[in-house]
Formats: sequence, C-alpha cells, structure tokens
Amino acid sequence: MFCPKCGANMRDGQYCPVCGYFASGQAPSGNYYGSANNKAAVSPKNSRNKILPLLAILIAVVLAAAILVRNMTNNGTHAIKKFFHAMERQNAREMMSCVPDDFIDDLIDDYDVKKSDIKDALEKYLKTDWVSDYVETDYEPGEKVPLKILDHEKMDKEELSDIQRDLTDVWTLSCKQFDSKKIKKAETYNIDFDNDNSYFYIVSAFQYKGNWYYYNALALVEHATRLYG
Repeated sequence: MFCPKCGANMRDGQYCPVCGYFASGQAPSGNYYGSANNKAAVSPKNSRNKILPLLAILIAVVLAAAILVRNMTNNGTHAIKKFFHAMERQNAREMMSCVPDDFIDDLIDDYDVKKSDIKDALEKYLKTDWVSDYVETDYEPGEKVPLKILDHEKMDKEELSDIQRDLTDVWTLSCKQFDSKKIKKAETYNIDFDNDNSYFYIVSAFQYKGNWYYYNALALVEHATRLYG
C-alpha cells in the first residue's frame, strides 16, 4: 500500500515512515523515529535534555547544603563544644577526633604506641582526673558542664605566633608531622562554666589544615597518652 499523502511505501498499510501519515488518523501505539514530521514520536535526546538540567540543579542544592552544614560545624565554637561533649560522655573516640591526625601520628611515633593504645589511655583518663586538670570546677567526671560561650575575638599576629610556639615547645613531642606553622588563624573565647556565678575562663581554638581544634584538647590527649599509653 502506498501513502496517499506522499506516495511512499507504507509497508504495514497503516504508518508511513517518510511523512508520518497514519491511515487510521490515530497516533501510533509505539515510538517511531523514522520521520521528522512525526510529532507523536519522543526523542531520547530531548528527554535527556530535560533531565540533565534538573539533575544539575539537584547536585548544586546538595553541595550547597553540605557547604552550609560544614560552615556551621567547622569553627572554633563547635570545636570547643565538641571537646567538652566528649568529656561529659567520657568518649575516648570522640576526644581523639578533637585533635589533628598529624598530632595523633606524632604520639604514635614518639611514645611508641598504637592508635588503640591512645584510645585506651583516654578511656582511663576520662574516667579519673580530667576535672582537676582541665576544668577546675567541682564537677565529677561524666557530669554535664554548664558551658556558655560569651564572646570571642580573632588573635593578632603576635598572639598567633605565641600559640604556634606553644604548640611546638610545650611537650616532649618531636612534632615531625604536626606543624604548628600551618596554623594561620586562631581565636580566644570567653567562657562561663558556672551558670553566671562569676566563674569565667579564657580558652583558645585554632584552625589547622582547614579544620578547627580546641587548644587544650592536644594537651589532654598527650597527657593521657604519656600517663597511661
């Protein structure tokens, strides 16, 4: 049968592969790609063109959300709260995450211990004498410390140099991997530990390789490793 519209061979007698004519006047039951005039046909390329922009928007939203969450949690305030949260929970694994990996590697090398030894030392230390050493309050190990950060300010160049020197010279560590010179930003925080009962404490936090850490966390982890590691 030949197409009454263009004269081409319709083969099955219903659909013209050249001009898209249907003998019945109805749209095809399947997808036909032989004719540019067949408006009922759906091109996979057109489908991809619609899906790809939506996928790009979705990826952009997910990345933006991830950056927002990181900015909210990667700062000095969060580092300090994380440290005391680990203390309250007596969580050695969380406490280890409060210091840079480079610092942990130096402990492993200098004190000839394994990472699991450091964790075991922290577990023992956090259940005994952390209060007397680092909080100076009447709270017992594992109790919640009423932590209220009042304000904070950026360290100037001289203060930054001091903290770089302190983090290198205070301990017996060789600091071969933890390089305090890579600290380019640090802040001081005024903290109330005693529910507005006039007990205040000034602490420090610093940024190292893009992440923030509480200054005293390094001293605590080193001290516990030296005592019990």
